[in-house]
Amino acid sequence: MPFKPGERLVQKNLAETLRAVSDGGPQAFYHGAIADAVAASSRANGGVLTQEDFAAYEITESAPISCRR
Repeated sequence: MPFKPGERLVQKNLAETLRAVSDGGPQAFYHGAIADAVAASSRANGGVLTQEDFAAYEITESAPISCRR
């Protein structure tokens, strides 16, 4: 059922995850409890993500895509 105007959506687990990433940076996401939880959920639902996948991921930066109108 959709929320009514003025109702609050509270996502405690998401808030805790975002706080952990804010406090711990990328390491908090790619190593430890968050990666473990995502990998466990993946396994439980037939997925293929593992803790090793998260640990092996390398963050890369590239120029943003742009175009002219």
